[in-house]
Amino acid sequence: MPVPTSERDGRRTGAGRPTTWASLLRVVAWALVLVAAGGTASRWVDAASSPVALVQSLTPYAAAFVLLALCGAFLPGPWRARAMLAAACLLVLAVHAAIWVPWLTDEEPRAGTELTVMTVNLYVGRADPEAVVDEVRRQEADILVLTEVSPGSMTELVQHGIEGPLPHALPDPVTARGSTIIRSRLPLTPLPPESGGSATLPVSESPVGVLTAPNVGNDVVVRGVHPTHPVGRRVKLWRTGLDALTDAIGETRGPMIVAGDFNASVDHPAMRQLMAPGLRDAHEVAGAGRPATWPRGRGFAPFVHIDHVLVRGVDVASATEVVIPGSDHEAVVARLVVPAG
Repeated sequence: MPVPTSERDGRRTGAGRPTTWASLLRVVAWALVLVAAGGTASRWVDAASSPVALVQSLTPYAAAFVLLALCGAFLPGPWRARAMLAAACLLVLAVHAAIWVPWLTDEEPRAGTELTVMTVNLYVGRADPEAVVDEVRRQEADILVLTEVSPGSMTELVQHGIEGPLPHALPDPVTARGSTIIRSRLPLTPLPPESGGSATLPVSESPVGVLTAPNVGNDVVVRGVHPTHPVGRRVKLWRTGLDALTDAIGETRGPMIVAGDFNASVDHPAMRQLMAPGLRDAHEVAGAGRPATWPRGRGFAPFVHIDHVLVRGVDVASATEVVIPGSDHEAVVARLVVPAG
């Protein structure tokens, strides 16, 4: 018996509806892949631009967009369309895997002298000074790099006993009210901030000194850093500061520790250029992943890794983050080993 025309049309409409929705969702999936691919590609765009720097900071999250888009490959539809979408997703994911794998593989440190380095952003004096000192004692820190030190910050830290575990300071916080200060258990011999060929590194932003690691007798250069943030008109100053640090580090020989708030992640080309003269992130060497350290206390989780402990000629036993009440950054603690010889 022939099927009525109206019934046939109804069947076609009902059968076509899922395919239409699948097609629309696949378009959305392609849009996600393209956005993720563009964000990932921005990692290699070397431009002193605030919007570009922001997009580069968000590069690690492009993988989440791709994973979501990959679901579109399992929707009903032509196999060629699904295969092309899957291939595009897998290509972008392969790039992210290549970036992430080194950060998930640890390296065994050699025998030597252990040094614990801690860096804390005091948020212009808002960080709890008692909590900072307590954490220094709990971590048994040998070196503490403080950034955004307000005029009263060091006074409060001294009042809470910072001079006990870390008696040495560079620069002298009494005579030089710098915004970046290194405190150390071991004596530090100061070097000129422009050591390495750059005269654009004020001591308030990049104090640098040399300490001799006990037992092994190796001299280690220790530098604290805090370039300005890449927002608005400051983005050019940010890039100039990172370039100046790159020049100084490239001209400085021997084992080195560089720690602080870099206002940059390894997704910024300027940061990778700074690390090119043999510096490695302690988190990468320890296989501790890429933690988000900023911002805290904004009603959402930190989303970018801009606080670092970088090393050259120094091994890493572990790297982790700790929360300091009042700071808008997570502190970074790295347990290092200065090899003998």
